[in-house]
This record gives sequence, structure tokens and C-alpha cells, in this order.
Amino acid sequence: MIKRILATLALASIAILPTLPASAQGYTFGWGNGGWGNRANINREQTQLRQRIEFARSRGMLTAGEYNSLIREFNRIAVLESRARLNGLSFRERQELNAHLNNLEFRVNREMHDRQYAGRPRFW
Repeated sequence: MIKRILATLALASIAILPTLPASAQGYTFGWGNGGWGNRANINREQTQLRQRIEFARSRGMLTAGEYNSLIREFNRIAVLESRARLNGLSFRERQELNAHLNNLEFRVNREMHDRQYAGRPRFW
């Protein structure tokens, strides 16, 4: 009887062992590699947003005025980010930068789909 209990406990402990290294990992700030706690996340968002603006310009989806306005706003956000990074980004500064980037992304989407085209008539 005791041998049977010890054998069951031994099998149970062997089944639990593979999960121990995963549970022993430390807690990371934010969501980990791709979340809000990662410094590269803001840079990645900026890069993607800039590429989207340039794509829309190359496809004629933005007028010159819209393009210039979006680039000015993009550059303003980049200056805010560089100033904030001088002493390291706080959680609040990260939130503010993300809010600015989200607003700009909304503007880019709105300008891309407002039926104003560069070099083409606005009506079809």
C-alpha cells in the first residue's frame, strides 16, 4: 500500500516538473515583448505609421496639404518623444505618446478615405 502511494507521488511529481521552469520565470513589466511595457513598441508604431503615410502619398490617397499636415504632426510627436526619453519614459509619458500616435493614426485613416485624391478629380 505504501509502495503504491509512493509510486503515485513519484509519477505526479514527474508530471509537474516540466511546468516548474515556466512558473519560475519572473514577471515582466507590461505585456512582455510586444506590450506597452516595451520601449520598441513606440518606435515600431512610429515606423509603421510613417510607412502608412508614405504609402498613402505614393498611391495618391493624400493631397499635398493632407500629407504635409500629417508629417508635421508626426514630427511634433517625434520631438515630444525625444524630449521625454532624455530622462527615461515614465508610464504617463508612454500613455501620452500612445494617445498622440493613436490620434494621428485616426487622422491618417480619415484622410486616406475622405475621397480626396492627389492629381485626380474629387468626384467620379
